[in-house]
Amino acid sequence: MKVERDWLAADAKGDVTSLRQIISDDFIGSSFEGQVLSKHDIVPEQAGPGGFAGATVGDTNVRVFGDTAVLMGVINMASTPPKQIHVTLVCQKRPQGWQMIAAELTHVQ
Repeated sequence: MKVERDWLAADAKGDVTSLRQIISDDFIGSSFEGQVLSKHDIVPEQAGPGGFAGATVGDTNVRVFGDTAVLMGVINMASTPPKQIHVTLVCQKRPQGWQMIAAELTHVQ
């Protein structure tokens, strides 16, 4: 759960250094449009607030399997009208700490 909170906070602040640490080099994810994403696609080149500025963590469930964890939950976006995103994150404990290795985000209709 800390990885999710740290990721949202780093994105909101545009903290590229933290994002590079949180998201693994071998990250794979999917966009809202179904495109496959890499770390390069989601970590900005320069600092600046990202798309999750003001977002908060909603209901979240985490299951840990050894050095791997699966998080399923909701992100509450700071938008008008308010929107929610379902999120599935896969994180792995590595020598540098827990890192996000996969993610899928889906808009809640």
